[in-house]
Amino acid sequence: QATVTQIYGEKRTKIPESVDFFLKNAHTGLSGKWVNSLNSCCFSLALSGVEEDVIMDVMEQLAPNGSLDAKDRYQIKRAVRDGKNAV
Repeated sequence: QATVTQIYGEKRTKIPESVDFFLKNAHTGLSGKWVNSLNSCCFSLALSGVEEDVIMDVMEQLAPNGSLDAKDRYQIKRAVRDGKNAV
């Protein structure tokens, strides 16, 4: 399971709500809301300055079927780009 330290490179007690929710629930598949939650989480991470390769590695670990598919990877890249451009 991915940890906050793995994502941010340090221990943090405060992280964005969307990131916290996703880390705790991604393994369940989120009742069909995986992509929406994935987008929100990745956008928040990029906005916080987390690099795309770190985000991709973490999301790979959290994927409910054991790995990301092409659609997931596209969504992550798009959300990360949007998050970085929002700064």
